[in-house]
Amino acid sequence: MDDEMVVSWITPAGNDPAPKMSVLYSTVPLSEATELMMQAGDITQYDFHDVNKTTGVMTNYTSGYIHHATLTGLETATKYYYAIQDSSCKERFFTTLPAVGTSEPGITFGVVGDVGQTSYSSLTYAGLLADESIKLVLNAGDMAYADCDQNRW
Repeated sequence: MDDEMVVSWITPAGNDPAPKMSVLYSTVPLSEATELMMQAGDITQYDFHDVNKTTGVMTNYTSGYIHHATLTGLETATKYYYAIQDSSCKERFFTTLPAVGTSEPGITFGVVGDVGQTSYSSLTYAGLLADESIKLVLNAGDMAYADCDQNRW
């Protein structure tokens, strides 16, 4: 839908049952809001089992709890502030796109791929986030490598 935004996050496995968490959001910073909107998240989890064909070592991995909350009824060209309820996550924000057919200028977006997981990866993202003209970052993939370290993936 054109008036929605999905917020995704991961919490550690082992806290059974999986924690029920929600996203709080508003058009003003949450600390200043007199009324907050709230959306509960769905939870999923996956297991990975594989045998390394070279070493014969078995890999067993269970992901953390993967949460997704769909924020609905969002207004166009509006800045929203959000945070995960009952967590130590800091407040973040996003701005919805302008309405289709408006005279507002197009959007500038960044595209990255094959960034890996190094200090240079962090610098790449920091540079994109520092440029306020960039409204969207599309990650074309390949953030992890086939090193059998599921925790890094």
